[in-house]
Amino acid sequence: MKHKFDIKVPAGKSDFRIRHFKGLSNLALFVDDTDEGKARLISEVTSTSINRVRMLTESQIETIYRTLLVAFQGFKTSKVPPKEITIKGVVYSLIDQKKVGVGWHADFSRCNINVDPVRLACLFYFPKGYIYGCEDESEGLIFPISSRYEDFKEHFPLDVFITCASFFLSYRVQSMMKSTAQKIGTEWMIKTLRSLPFGLGTIALNKSALTKA
Repeated sequence: MKHKFDIKVPAGKSDFRIRHFKGLSNLALFVDDTDEGKARLISEVTSTSINRVRMLTESQIETIYRTLLVAFQGFKTSKVPPKEITIKGVVYSLIDQKKVGVGWHADFSRCNINVDPVRLACLFYFPKGYIYGCEDESEGLIFPISSRYEDFKEHFPLDVFITCASFFLSYRVQSMMKSTAQKIGTEWMIKTLRSLPFGLGTIALNKSALTKA
């Protein structure tokens, strides 16, 4: 009995999305060039079950693996995220951490980039022309995270996500450093930043001059 299934593999920078973050952030998979290591990388990046990937031949595994490596080699991020992005026809504006309400900061502090990067991305941008946390006449929340979660999961560019993560985290570190009362929280943040993939922690720490502290 023959088994056929399609594996969608990013062919270039523009094809990477947040759903690829988990696999690409596991750097250990990139140095494991065994058949099993290649299969696990393909499984993680493409969200295909490892058992399905193991059904492929060595030749098929090698072809997909090399495609991923070539695509990732051309992957680059910017220093500053775009002020606006358009996803599924909706224009979103970059959140200004200096002006947004405390409700946003509370939501942001509960996010975990490794557990749910999509939820974090939903806090980077909000529909243009609206204020984060605004309510309708019935006091119902307008544009809750759930309203854009799936669209961001499927269409939010990975390079923009990584740029935003560095940009937002570096700002929070700087803010925390201004208060000695938050020293413990700052030390925790530094430790967290240093453990982040793609060098995000190093970028954020350098921006906030924490390496000089």
